[in-house]
Amino acid sequence: MHTMPWILSALIAPLAFGGNPLVETEAQEVCCGLFPAASGELVIEIGPDGDDRYSAGPKMEDIAAQYAALTGQHLVYTDETKALLQSQGCGLQETVKVPASEVQSFFEQLLSANQFALKTIRSGSPRMLGIVSLKTQDRNTIRGSAAFIPVEEIGHYAKHAATLITTTVTLPNTDVRQLTNSMRTMITDANTQQMLPAGNTNTILLTGFGSSVAELVVMLRRIDAAAKVERVVPQFEVIRLEFADARHLVGTLGAIIGSGRAKAQGGEGEGASGATAHPSMPNIQMDARTNSLIVAALPMEMALIKALIAQLDVEQ
Repeated sequence: MHTMPWILSALIAPLAFGGNPLVETEAQEVCCGLFPAASGELVIEIGPDGDDRYSAGPKMEDIAAQYAALTGQHLVYTDETKALLQSQGCGLQETVKVPASEVQSFFEQLLSANQFALKTIRSGSPRMLGIVSLKTQDRNTIRGSAAFIPVEEIGHYAKHAATLITTTVTLPNTDVRQLTNSMRTMITDANTQQMLPAGNTNTILLTGFGSSVAELVVMLRRIDAAAKVERVVPQFEVIRLEFADARHLVGTLGAIIGSGRAKAQGGEGEGASGATAHPSMPNIQMDARTNSLIVAALPMEMALIKALIAQLDVEQ
């Protein structure tokens, strides 16, 4: 039997400290109505050491039956999953009393820690939920039961560790094909997880357990925000020369700028502000008729070029 007491004991902590701060939903609105609120608290009693009946805690099937009674839902599972529910203890080390508002979240964390998943079979009355053991062959097809959830509602699923969901997230500043390739190692179970670029768009299709998908959406949006590049609009100015000859000065400026650009080629392609340098900037042309220079440059470059012209346009 594969148990993880350190994980299961950690499930008690949110109850003692007021729940998960990421998502707070009222009991009457559990997960946008996907799951009804429990009618009372869930009590999992762990007897004293030496008591053969209770020292290992109740079996997962006992806890599932109590959950079904509290939420008014009917649970369905295969014979293989039933045998595992009947034989597998919950792994908790002490008695836990779960408030009604936390029953759904706690039950799902308990399922997840013991390698079970939850899927909706019927959302109407009577409601039916399926419990699937990820130790059986059913794990190979469970991803197809993931419910589609709009990304705007993903936050409600941050506390649902055993419910499979699918969503799409758009990242306007990111090459999603390159990103999904670089994040392949995060997909540790192809049966329950998926991260795919959607065609030629900037959208990613995500499938996984609710809490994992919610965290992944937050991370992807942070990556996309970091990839955002400030678009800087070039400035254009006509600078009339008083002393210098525009035909000569345009060549001098071109040589200075060309030398500076060559030195910068081995450095960063972005300035400290995060603005992308335009490949054709700065650009300086001359108008011999008016003895003027026509300058196109980014704002920071324009100030430097005007200062340089002022130093060169002096009486000889």
